[in-house]
Amino acid sequence: MKFKKILYLIFIFFFAFSNASGNESFTFDVTEIEILEEGNKFLGKNGGKAITENGITIYAENFEYNKLKNILYANTKVKVEDKSNNITIYTDKITYLKNDEIIFTQDKSKLIKKNIIISARSFEFNRSLNRFIAEGKVNINDRDNDFFAQSEKITYFINNEEIITTGKTTATIDSKYEFYGSDITILRNKQELFSKNKSKIVDKNLTQYEFDHYVYFFK
Repeated sequence: MKFKKILYLIFIFFFAFSNASGNESFTFDVTEIEILEEGNKFLGKNGGKAITENGITIYAENFEYNKLKNILYANTKVKVEDKSNNITIYTDKITYLKNDEIIFTQDKSKLIKKNIIISARSFEFNRSLNRFIAEGKVNINDRDNDFFAQSEKITYFINNEEIITTGKTTATIDSKYEFYGSDITILRNKQELFSKNKSKIVDKNLTQYEFDHYVYFFK
């Protein structure tokens, strides 16, 4: 047991030193490692984390890093912490294209950012553009604005706090209005929701309101 612990610490030191001296993209802290293809492929197993130079920490059970392509794969209990954007992502699998600063997730994906939670089948997170795309049974839970929505696809522009849904969209607004429409835009900072398409809103008394286009103010 003592020998394994010493060997583990040596591996951590080796990769941390190698990354620092070689200006690599990731520093790995994992339980088990395997180095293949003359040092160009790295496998991390049985839990650990990968840390980038720009403030991202990725936790997972398994890692695969292609050094030549600068691509990181991780699976099983994946957690991505992006401190610069105050974002945490949970999922089953990710592919991180480090050169392009794009993270793709697969299966049971959830994003948490302050008081907004977005869940979907898959995500595409472009860190260079600070643009986030979610697809497949998308749920948006905006606690700041008491707003819950469902759609098949959304685009979230993080810097502007703007969310655009694509296609059929349903929503519950202020816990008292049911919304049915498509292609809506949510401006979280301005607390506005609008659409240029035909929509219907039903209140608690089952009164229906139909619009060709509209703007809704959360306050």
